Amino acid sequence: MTRLPPPTKCVDLFGDASTVCVQRAEHKGEELLDLMLDLDLQMFAEPSYPRPTLSALVRFGEVFVLKQADELWGAAVVLRHMRRPQAAVMLSIGIHPGWRGAGLGRFFIESIAMQLANEQDFDELVLEVAEDNWRANKLYASMGFVGLGSQNGKRSWSLDLSRWMRPDDGADGDAPVLRELSAS
Repeated sequence: MTRLPPPTKCVDLFGDASTVCVQRAEHKGEELLDLMLDLDLQMFAEPSYPRPTLSALVRFGEVFVLKQADELWGAAVVLRHMRRPQAAVMLSIGIHPGWRGAGLGRFFIESIAMQLANEQDFDELVLEVAEDNWRANKLYASMGFVGLGSQNGKRSWSLDLSRWMRPDDGADGDAPVLRELSAS
C-alpha cells in the first residue's frame, strides 16, 4: 500500500468531517503508478503518457495526490524547470471526472502552489493544457495564471508564486485560501 506523509492541506468537503487532503506521495512505487494511470484513463480516452514515461516523471518529480480516505480523487506531477531552476513545471494534473466542478481543482492547485512557494522556494508554476479544455483554461485564468500563448493546440500558463508565500512569522498572511467547495 502507498503510504503518504501527513496531510499538507485538508478541507471538510461536505461539512460532515469527510476531509479531502492534498499530500505528497512518499512511496512512488508501482501501486501509485497504477492508480495514476487508472485515473488518467478515467479522464481521457488514451493515457496522457505511456507507462515508462509516467514512471520516469513519478520517479524524478514531486507527486501530489488528492485523496479522501483511501480513495484517489486527483494526482499531479511537478518537476523543476531545466532552464530556470526557480520555476516548477506541472506536467500532469487531473481530477476524477466524478468530482469535477466541485472546487477540488482549485483547492488542489492552491495547495500545491503554497507548498512549492514555501517549502521549495519556487517563484513560478508553469503548465500547458489543451486549448479546447475550456474548463481548465477558465480555472487557470480565474486563479491568476497568465497566458503565455498557444502552440500546437496547447495553451501555456504561468502563475507567480510570490503571492502564495507565507510571511516569515509563519502566519498564512494574505495567501489565497479555498473559500468553498460544493459537490456536483
